Amino acid sequence: SGSASLADDADLIAWAGEAQPISLGQLLQLAVRQSPALQNAKIDIAVAEAQITETWARHDWLVQAQATGSEQHGFFSGIRYTSRSYGVTGDVSRMLPTGGTIDLHLSSQYQHSESNLGTMVSTSEDWLDTITGSITQPLFKGRGSDLYNANERKLSIVRDSAVLARRLSAINTMEAVISSYWDLVLAERQVALTRASLDLAHERLRVTEIGAQGGKAAQAEIPAV
Repeated sequence: SGSASLADDADLIAWAGEAQPISLGQLLQLAVRQSPALQNAKIDIAVAEAQITETWARHDWLVQAQATGSEQHGFFSGIRYTSRSYGVTGDVSRMLPTGGTIDLHLSSQYQHSESNLGTMVSTSEDWLDTITGSITQPLFKGRGSDLYNANERKLSIVRDSAVLARRLSAINTMEAVISSYWDLVLAERQVALTRASLDLAHERLRVTEIGAQGGKAAQAEIPAV
C-alpha cells in the first residue's frame, strides 16, 4: 500500500505541478482573475452598459435626404417636346424630452420644358423652394419625459444588478479562497504536530533502548514505548 500511495502522490504532482509558495494576497488576485463567475459578471456589465449607450441615440438629430430626377422626350401633333424635372428634399428631426418630435423640412424643385413647332421654340423654367417646420406632440399616450427616459432607467437597473452580482461573486470567491487557505494552514500545522509527536516517540524509544542495553531500564518497557 505504501508504494501505491507514492504512485498516487506522483500522479497528483504530475497533474497539478510542483507546489509553489504563495501569499494569501497573491492567491486572491489569481482567483479573481480566473474565476468564471466573475468573468461572466464582467461580460454582463459590459452588455448592460452597451445597451444604455444605445438609448442615447434619442438625443441625436436624424438627417434624411432624397434626390429625384426625370427627363421626358415626346412628339405630339407635330410638336416635339422635352421635359426635365429634378428635386432634392431633406428632413432634420429629433425627439423631444416631452415625447414629441421636432422636424425641419427642406425641398427644392426644378422643372424645365421645351417644345418645338417648326421654327418656333418655346421654353419655360421653374424653381420651387420650400422650408417648413413642425412639432408633433402627443397629448395622452406616449407623452412626457418619464417615458422618454424609461429605457435608460430600466437598463441602468439591469447594469446595477449585474454590478451587484459581480460583487457577490467576488465576495463568494474570496470567502472560498480564504477558507481553503486557512484549512490548508491548519492541515499543515496538524501535520507538523503529528511529525513532532512521532519524532518525540522515536527519541523516547531510542533512549529507552539505550537504557535497556545499559541495564538502567527493563526490556519490557521497549514494547510499551
